[in-house]
Amino acid sequence: MQGSVVFKGTKNGIMVVMDENAPYRDILKSVEEKFAGSGKFFSGAQLHINVRGRALSDTEKRELEDIINKYVNNGVLYDYDVGEEQQIPVNEKFFDGIEEGITKFYKGTVRSGQLITARGNLVVIGDVNPGAELVAAGNIIVMGSLRGIVHAGCKGNREAVIAAFNLRPTQLRIADIITRSPDGEEDYPEEIAPEIAFVKGNEIYIDRYLPKKII
Repeated sequence: MQGSVVFKGTKNGIMVVMDENAPYRDILKSVEEKFAGSGKFFSGAQLHINVRGRALSDTEKRELEDIINKYVNNGVLYDYDVGEEQQIPVNEKFFDGIEEGITKFYKGTVRSGQLITARGNLVVIGDVNPGAELVAAGNIIVMGSLRGIVHAGCKGNREAVIAAFNLRPTQLRIADIITRSPDGEEDYPEEIAPEIAFVKGNEIYIDRYLPKKII
């Protein structure tokens, strides 16, 4: 249960980041423990809470809000969308322009707690830190170190790929297939080289990416 929920302070309130792979009941228990442990810190305060990390049903949202409302008695504004660019509508046809099409560029380091999404391909010119998350309907390319959570082909496209100069994600996902990083850094080769992840059959494979020699 530990680590299933992370609280991060924002300018307007709190960001609640949930582990999408943790049991939902564990998440609820963790949320209640965190608010209960805060004593009267939130009592009387109007709070803006951003919920990230996993999709919640209407019933789950009500359960979560019932727990939080016990500890914040002056009204809470809940935000499950976290901005127009940070959500890809569920009913939107999945992006199939893998070879070409709309591409979003993000320049700079993606820090822990940040979520960057794209309706097409996503290119990050910088590093992705642990705790950060990338989600795209198409390919994801990182021109730096990728150490966060990454999900390409999020609308079901298994043709999507993930590539990075230093591919070390804590969780890597293409369409509906998920893989995790080894438990220790010692399991990685010492040499850093660009790598590409792709789906073959029902598994994700990672190969070193080297351009063809120009003669």
